[in-house]
Amino acid sequence: MNILETLQRYKLVVSLFIIVVLHTVGIFGLSSSHAEMFQQLTPINLIITLGLLIWNHENKTKSWYLYAGAIYLSGFFVEVLGVATGVVFGEYSYGEALGPQWKGTPFLIGVNWLILVIATAAIVEQFLSVKVIKALVAATLMVLLDSFIEPLAGDLNFWYWPQNKIPVQNYMAWWVIALIMHLAYQYIPVSRNNKSGLWVYVIFALFFIVLGHTIH
Repeated sequence: MNILETLQRYKLVVSLFIIVVLHTVGIFGLSSSHAEMFQQLTPINLIITLGLLIWNHENKTKSWYLYAGAIYLSGFFVEVLGVATGVVFGEYSYGEALGPQWKGTPFLIGVNWLILVIATAAIVEQFLSVKVIKALVAATLMVLLDSFIEPLAGDLNFWYWPQNKIPVQNYMAWWVIALIMHLAYQYIPVSRNNKSGLWVYVIFALFFIVLGHTIH
């Protein structure tokens, strides 16, 4: 068995090891005096995580890749609209940690939406069977994770709210948009099975929970 065959056989273990290492290093780095340097590594972290998540996705088809592309673009452009108008999530602005931007919106934010949709859809796929219920629960899981991220966003130079007050509107909009994405995902004929999805979600949640206790 050559190295490529070995990696393919143990891809879940390899993927989780890499993601755990990245986020463990991130916790220590973002809690240190070198936090600004580690903030600049955020795009690399997210891109690697998405790549590993896609690697572990089962039965990827052209339709699945088209859907993934649609989620990325939808997530990105709804954020462009949100930043420009303030009517979607409330008034906010992005920092520099998420990398290059267009119209004040980092290109990478669409990657974040895509990671969370794939991961949460994979979780509900394991435990539920009714499509609408799966979409409702998955959207709620996304908002739950966002509730861990939002209080730290300014500290991490992700995005900023006026007076650091996170509006309820933000969470409501997140839930509605996530629900639309998940309903579409449920009703198109593609696989939603991904053994790494639950683990990615748990690692993300633990990362922001621990980091919140560390830097606050």
